Amino acid sequence: MISAGCICLFLISCQSSPQPITIGFTGDILLDRGVRMQMDREGKESFFRSIQSQIPKFDYLIGNLECPVTEINNPVHKQFVFRGDTSNLPYLKQLGFTHFTLANNHAYDQGRSGLIATAEGLSAHQITPLGFGEMLESACEPIMIEAEGSTIVLLASVFLPLENWMPLSQSANVCQADYRELGEKIREIKYDDPDAVIIVNLHWGIEHIPEASPDQINKARYLIEQGADLIIGHHPHVIQPKEVFKGKEIYYSLGNFIFDQHQELNRRALMVKAVIQGREIKTEEIYYEIRDCKPELKN
Repeated sequence: MISAGCICLFLISCQSSPQPITIGFTGDILLDRGVRMQMDREGKESFFRSIQSQIPKFDYLIGNLECPVTEINNPVHKQFVFRGDTSNLPYLKQLGFTHFTLANNHAYDQGRSGLIATAEGLSAHQITPLGFGEMLESACEPIMIEAEGSTIVLLASVFLPLENWMPLSQSANVCQADYRELGEKIREIKYDDPDAVIIVNLHWGIEHIPEASPDQINKARYLIEQGADLIIGHHPHVIQPKEVFKGKEIYYSLGNFIFDQHQELNRRALMVKAVIQGREIKTEEIYYEIRDCKPELKN
């Protein structure tokens, strides 16, 4: 059984001289529709090998998985329904992914059974599902990872309404904690450990709009005021500009990463590299152009 939650805690014991920890963040990853067709044309091994050459090495790499990855084919009734094959999982591991956010509006595309199968498949390949719990009570419980370095806490939630799906107390769920619930959790974490670095990963915003909405801005600033140190956003399928608020960075949307949309704005991708040492965070922005559904580093 999976023990995971959407409010995810990386606990890394502090040393007198903490070693830097690198975390990479990508936007939306789709393994269906046009991406599936491109894999069939190229061959899956070639498709993923070309992506691997474009990704730096990180201690952790976190992406948003924009589809269930399961052999269960039980599509729900909604406009856009996706499903990736489980044969993709070893390749995702080879790309360096250590965690995938499931707290998004496509997590239930193959029903709750498909959601559970996705989380189990990721875990079987040593990839941690984020924003997921086997029960509602566990969906927002912290996940701890012991490593040497700083104390890092990752929070993840979806702020969008999920079509035809409501939280059920005795069933698998993704995290739908709102910004006030997250703010309360951030305050609790900071109270227990004032030196913790808190990174909030959010699925939110308006699709195809290259500017953050007033709603995003207000909620992001609120979370910073509660103690968040870095905010990473996705869902709009386009890059939205970064904001620095009270010395903390807010990446409203990283855009797509592996995706099949062809408009110019949809083909621009951003990866964020965060280097964390003690309480200090330094970020680097890595830009890509998506061609044939795959990210290519921009010169």
